Amino acid sequence: MGFWSNWFKRWQGAQSAAAPNTVSIDAENIDAEKRNDFAVSAFTSKNITFNGNLGSYNYDGILRDKQKNIVQLYQLADYFVDADPIFRGIIKNVYTPFSLSGDYRLIGVNERVKNKYLEHYARIHLLDIMRSIFLQYYKYGNVYVYLMEDGSIITMPVHLCRIAGITANGEPVVEFNCRSISDDLSQISGTPALKDFVNDMDLKTRLTGYPPEVADAIRKNAEWVQLNPENTFVLQDLKEDWMRYAVPMVATCLKSFAKKNLIEQYEGA
Repeated sequence: MGFWSNWFKRWQGAQSAAAPNTVSIDAENIDAEKRNDFAVSAFTSKNITFNGNLGSYNYDGILRDKQKNIVQLYQLADYFVDADPIFRGIIKNVYTPFSLSGDYRLIGVNERVKNKYLEHYARIHLLDIMRSIFLQYYKYGNVYVYLMEDGSIITMPVHLCRIAGITANGEPVVEFNCRSISDDLSQISGTPALKDFVNDMDLKTRLTGYPPEVADAIRKNAEWVQLNPENTFVLQDLKEDWMRYAVPMVATCLKSFAKKNLIEQYEGA
């Protein structure tokens, strides 16, 4: 609830005296957003999946210390959600679609205000964002959501985030790996295209797709940066409150995947 309540506050103006139970939208911010030619978001080129032999994973060791090996669990989840048809079907074809099966609706008497909200939802592609959030939730157990200054919502790559040792107002304090982004920005793959619309190779343009503190840290060549706790929300699967990370669902399947991998090796011998 903390994430959505803070997000709504960004677009909630003063309540109308004539209709105290309705919510007015900040038209100035909405109109300003309409004037932007492009809303930029950024991709990362850093692979999350382990590129070596899966047999090199020590499944027992990972399960004995899941918090320490959380990135390896992310790697295995990312691999098996595409490699194993049953695991993929559960996450991509059952859990994620089911979580989005119910329509949302706005409650209020002011239709103009509600239409403004709906227009904004469509403009920021809210349904696509929700689909990504639920997919990451079931796949990794942890989702790092960031509320940008313009009211748009982005998710940070799970394998580039780490949770610090404290919470702030009940939300885990998150740190982001800027070094990997700096490496991405310095690498050009393929033949450059003629860019008449958006110059994605321009550093300033690309950095607008990241939180301002990340962009500033990249300019300063920092390796890690703390994300603004006011704008950062961590959605986590069921866990003990004293644990940093929720354990991805793939952890339950590791023994079975290890046995399956061993059988496939014998069959291919």
